[in-house]
Amino acid sequence: MRALGFIGAEKQILNDCSLRERKGYQFFNGVQFFLVMLVAWEIHYLVGIVFGKTWWSILAGVFWAFVFFNLYRVILFTVSGERGNTFREKSQIVLLNAFKISIVVFFALMISIPLRLFLYEDYINQKIPEVVEEKILEVAQSVDIIYEEREQVIHDRLQYYEGQLLSLRKSIGEQKQKRKQEIRQDVKEVIATNIEKLERQYQRKEQFFKPVIQEYNYRLIALQKEKAIEMTSYIEMIESSNLLSERFSLLVRHKPISGFLFTLFIVAVFLSPLGFRLYSVYSESSEYDLIRDQRVRNEIFANQLNFKKSYHRIIQNLLNVNPES
Repeated sequence: MRALGFIGAEKQILNDCSLRERKGYQFFNGVQFFLVMLVAWEIHYLVGIVFGKTWWSILAGVFWAFVFFNLYRVILFTVSGERGNTFREKSQIVLLNAFKISIVVFFALMISIPLRLFLYEDYINQKIPEVVEEKILEVAQSVDIIYEEREQVIHDRLQYYEGQLLSLRKSIGEQKQKRKQEIRQDVKEVIATNIEKLERQYQRKEQFFKPVIQEYNYRLIALQKEKAIEMTSYIEMIESSNLLSERFSLLVRHKPISGFLFTLFIVAVFLSPLGFRLYSVYSESSEYDLIRDQRVRNEIFANQLNFKKSYHRIIQNLLNVNPES
């Protein structure tokens, strides 16, 4: 019976209840203890995925288990079984009880997600490498788009300068070929003069374009290095991240119907002690509440009697003092 204090029930009141009532509270006391341990474990597991399984995850599990334990005890023994006389009173009672139920449902949903992550951990770990590869491909495409325009500008400038030199070399080659095929000497001399002009022009442009081309090549190499470094940093970040949203996505896509039914089951387990209390107070069949209310009324009545006795005693003392004065 001493362990029943865990659920918030008073030992002295339960001692006066029937065996059936005590068994009911014992069962739901065990359910609440299981739920508190489940909250502690699953919060520890979820925080461990996000931040690593350190003492922080243990503290987080203990903290949320403590919060849930105290909230659940308050909710269980403050549910109202009053019907209310007016619509306003009825709506206030319903809204208050609905708010308490929503708190329990929130904890149930919060716990069902890491619990499913734990149950399907092997499946998720098998799929994570594929997810990482897809994310790397997406990042690579994004990085390519970012650097493509900058690389294209450099390539265009290189093509322009190299094209100028290539065009001059091609013209010189054509003139030399033409001179070899020409028979007339005077024409050959004219062609030779043109070749000399083209070669001088080529030398001037080469002298000017060569450092420019080298500079753009250096820029292109530096840009490619920058792109590789950024891509490497993204890959390292992806591989070292917990991929929590991706895990949730895999969890939702994997057996959605069974996952939904499992979530409903967890919600039902969390609501079972509260449902037991609501049924008891609304059906007015709870021996615990009847005995507790009767004891409260007896205590109020005893306090009123003590107050009246004290009041009469004070009045009597005052009356006894007045004649003597």
